Amino acid sequence: MARLAIARAVLAEYAKLDTKVQGAVDAAVTRLAKHAHPGQHLEKPKHTRDDRIRLMRVDTRWRGIVLTPAAGQPATDTYCLVMLLPREKANAYAAGRPS
Repeated sequence: MARLAIARAVLAEYAKLDTKVQGAVDAAVTRLAKHAHPGQHLEKPKHTRDDRIRLMRVDTRWRGIVLTPAAGQPATDTYCLVMLLPREKANAYAAGRPS
């Protein structure tokens, strides 16, 4: 079972979401944490400068920005949810974040 760390900034953004989206975030986080190979459920965005960034689908409109364990590091199953954004903003964030 994977571990999912959640950045403090995510909590503030989560509190601002409507309850339907909050429920979708809860379900997405639960799916990711329970899966034996969570990386399979994360989308690798095109044109990203940081190879660790993945997108976690929350619903049709929202995505979670997740940092995966760095390649070459000791084996770990800890992922980090760093931000919740609408899909287009999530793609732009992933493309612009330096490694």
